[in-house]
Amino acid sequence: MKNHTLGFIHSVWTDAVEPFVRSSWLFMAYGCIGAWQGQVPDKTKFTVAYSSILYPEAAAEMHKAFDYLAQSNVYLDKCLGKNTNGMPRGTIIESWSNPFLPYYLKNTNEHSDDFRNARKLSEEAQGQLILALAKCNKKDNAFINSLLVAARLMTYSATRYLWAKTMCDRWDESMLRRKKNDFVVYDITHICHGLLIDVMDENGELKTAYQQAWLSENMPYRMNTILGRFDVEYALWQKLFLKVIDYRIQNKPEHVADQSFQALFRPDF
Repeated sequence: MKNHTLGFIHSVWTDAVEPFVRSSWLFMAYGCIGAWQGQVPDKTKFTVAYSSILYPEAAAEMHKAFDYLAQSNVYLDKCLGKNTNGMPRGTIIESWSNPFLPYYLKNTNEHSDDFRNARKLSEEAQGQLILALAKCNKKDNAFINSLLVAARLMTYSATRYLWAKTMCDRWDESMLRRKKNDFVVYDITHICHGLLIDVMDENGELKTAYQQAWLSENMPYRMNTILGRFDVEYALWQKLFLKVIDYRIQNKPEHVADQSFQALFRPDF
């Protein structure tokens, strides 16, 4: 105050690849307080206090959700963003990259446990946010729902890489190492809950949830920029589904492939 400071401006960019502002409010508050008082608050105590003040009816659930999201993000950071320094929102761009490319398959093999932990913790966060929605003041529904969609996106980011690895491993283990057509096409393409069907279902659900969350806090401008990513993503899995189905139709049921999943189907957008 001795320098006649009137306040600080603490802002956030709303880039097209990262438009949910509500998810950043905790960090905005943390940054503002630290800048104003000249001392950075203890993160754990701050999250507890923040949850109690903003969400008094569901403070415990919100605090747990924030913790789970933070832990999930630590594991995702180990998996993505290694070579994206200087790229605008590089880590988020990698969340939409082709998980079947050799670089990413190698990365997933090296970080399988990290991806699994990221997925597990973001799912735990979803559970707490769902509980919070049942207890909170109704005026907070939109804010908590934005966090819920963000948590689902984190789960999906991890899942798509794990699913790509699982499909390749399942095919290669059966066809190349065991020389046996062991219901592998069934596991990958079955119309009820094959791996490809599950990921397409979740992609479609997420697109709808994302659009609803967007319109609850933004104008429609740029909405289709991000929704188009879901469409391209869906096409990746749908094209692969048709390739695997067509391969099965064109060969006898007992046919054993002599190429790896990646080499035979070349999954791409």
